Amino acid sequence: MLNRHHDGGMISSRKSLLDHINSARTGGSSRLSALNVQNGRKLNVADTIASRYARTGYEKLSNAADSLEKQVAGLGKRADLGAVSAADVESLLENYNATLKNLYQCDGSLNNFYRQTLRQAATDNMDALSRIGISYGRDGSLSLNSNKLGRAGGEEIKAALGSSSGFMKRLGAVASRVSDSASANMRTASSRYNAGGNLGSSYFSRYNFLG
Repeated sequence: MLNRHHDGGMISSRKSLLDHINSARTGGSSRLSALNVQNGRKLNVADTIASRYARTGYEKLSNAADSLEKQVAGLGKRADLGAVSAADVESLLENYNATLKNLYQCDGSLNNFYRQTLRQAATDNMDALSRIGISYGRDGSLSLNSNKLGRAGGEEIKAALGSSSGFMKRLGAVASRVSDSASANMRTASSRYNAGGNLGSSYFSRYNFLG
């Protein structure tokens, strides 16, 4: 299948965007010349693409971990008082699952460690969690049986989700560290991406590269 290029020529749909960028010419010079030498190093297209992906990924991870940390603090207090609803628990599990998912999507040994620690926080406390209707999926995600939660006693809920429970204490500690790490990596990725300046803000936008 062939697609028509903006100048009337034809390009193969099998060619990658990067190949097309490298072959695009204006006045005999490659568009890669738009990447100027900054801080003594010439950034290339691959650097800019990778940095943009990394920045977006770490931003999602930071937001998910922030939400998880806040949810842990609030829900733990409500569980201590016996004032937990199914909606409260569902929100906690959604934030847990989102943080876990985004850890999978961000590379690095530290993120792998955080992901394993997050999963272990659940598996180590599965007896207490299962008593109130929380189950553990094969992918590490958590889900709630709201009917079982409704039948659970206040002490069982407090043991599983109270501020002093093993699950909630470890969840809060991991979420805090993930948030800090993701924010630091997001700033690093942003600085690398922004160094590509002209290319990132003009040429890529013409291809609607990331929507």
